[in-house]
Amino acid sequence: MPAGPHDASRDRFVGLWRYVAEDSRNMATGRPERGARGAAPPRAIVSPRAPERPADAPEAADRTSPFAPSPYALREARELTRDLLEIAETLEFAITDDAVTITDDLERARTYPVDNRRQRYRLGASEFFARVRWDDDRLRREIEGSFGFRMTETYYLSADASRLFLIIRVGSPARGRPPVGVDRVYERLTIEDP
Repeated sequence: MPAGPHDASRDRFVGLWRYVAEDSRNMATGRPERGARGAAPPRAIVSPRAPERPADAPEAADRTSPFAPSPYALREARELTRDLLEIAETLEFAITDDAVTITDDLERARTYPVDNRRQRYRLGASEFFARVRWDDDRLRREIEGSFGFRMTETYYLSADASRLFLIIRVGSPARGRPPVGVDRVYERLTIEDP
């Protein structure tokens, strides 16, 4: 969707947002995305694995098959998942007619044109492609990575614009299974907030 005239409702995204751990959920388990302080870290939401080898297949077949993922491919998929699903303690939005800039708590700023063009980005050790567009008053980012990785992020605001909701879904849900991803909640920070 091409960038259109300025929509004032999108300006409500502008500002600094703080992660609300108690309201953010892992969709596969229904539990808080982040465990209690001192608890073991949660297992990865997506953990790619090599396909199982039949018992009668020679072990060398894994290394010579053009269809088996290499250890490098598996590691790259894990790193991409880890980098993209990292919890940003804060998000800051800056919006123009043509782009959205999102800066995280580590001061990593990425600018996304909102014309739905596929562009390459780098985050940490990972490279991915993304398309970003406005769907009415929601911001949608579709991510593609190597080896068939797919993820969507949808950002939208509460009616009073005091909360930012980030819905993240990884892959396509299998029939009868819960979606893989997280629902994150952020609250707007004001000048008075620490």
